[in-house]
Amino acid sequence: MPATEFLKRVEDSPKLAALLRVWRMARPGPDKIPPKIDLDPVLLGREGVMPYIWLAQITEAREFRVALVGDQVRENFPSNPVDKLFPEFLSADHARDMTERYLKVVEDRMAEYSEGPVLRGGSVSYYGRRILLPLAAENWEAAYAIGVFQKEEVGYVDDKSTGPTYLAADVQYCSVDLI
Repeated sequence: MPATEFLKRVEDSPKLAALLRVWRMARPGPDKIPPKIDLDPVLLGREGVMPYIWLAQITEAREFRVALVGDQVRENFPSNPVDKLFPEFLSADHARDMTERYLKVVEDRMAEYSEGPVLRGGSVSYYGRRILLPLAAENWEAAYAIGVFQKEEVGYVDDKSTGPTYLAADVQYCSVDLI
């Protein structure tokens, strides 16, 4: 996706735009991704995105372990997903899809914009928009993916016996070198 279209979609969603602003501020240069340690949690809080954020770290086995979830993310799951691999709290198919997308973000240095319905108990609970961005470890190697979501209520399904399933109907990528 061209950078201008990617940025327009992100800017249309205030929480996504806020995370991108903070990510850019932490970025040490146009050819680098910011290290996780340089993302300012106070600034993320001021921007109003902390409750909607999640952070996942890639493992040596190329899986993702959740390192952080905001309160609005946490409330979607029957138990806290922090310190769990995707297959430990998502269905096998959903975990596989999420892992493939996160690998593209981290290993290929891509930003992801996605949108689509979120199902709970087989019914649409809300429509979500997300941005996912890579972060580096202190050694400058890409090692994390940080994301934020914005939702539009379309229904209310309170079945929290399983985690939500995000049907990313529209997934677009853009090189971080262009944003």
